[in-house]
Amino acid sequence: MEEAGGVNVAERVVKFDIAAPITVDEFWVLRSEVSEMLREKLKRVSDEEKRQIEYEVKHAVKEFFPDGHMRFPAQMIIVSGVKPG
Repeated sequence: MEEAGGVNVAERVVKFDIAAPITVDEFWVLRSEVSEMLREKLKRVSDEEKRQIEYEVKHAVKEFFPDGHMRFPAQMIIVSGVKPG
């Protein structure tokens, strides 16, 4: 923003959780059926490879499903400033 001429530029990090009352199995269904990119990639692999991918994804994310519900940590950077004028 400063390079574009902004003044009083400030930046802050906001941390939060992305949470939903869904299980890891429901998460896999959502990701594999809603994401067009993932859906297209899964079309190109064998059923055995799909099962392996599903297993690996579920295993990798299981720590983010305490008590059987999704809770992913997330953060965003908010930048603000003023256009001189």
